[in-house]
Amino acid sequence: DTLGGTTVRIDLLSDDPDGMQARAVAAGAEEIHPVRDEDVGPRMGAVRDPFGHKWLIGKHWTGARRPG
Repeated sequence: DTLGGTTVRIDLLSDDPDGMQARAVAAGAEEIHPVRDEDVGPRMGAVRDPFGHKWLIGKHWTGARRPG
């Protein structure tokens, strides 16, 4: 059974989320949304692997506010 269309959500933190997400897509993951700066929280993207698992791929976040 799945909850909301996904079996599990996995969060990965990296100093290079753009590169990590590109490697995941090259290996067969489906991009849910590109890595982007969020209004609140870390820079984050999302993919779904061939088994239906959702992976959030983000940058380490200090909790500091973004400038502007």
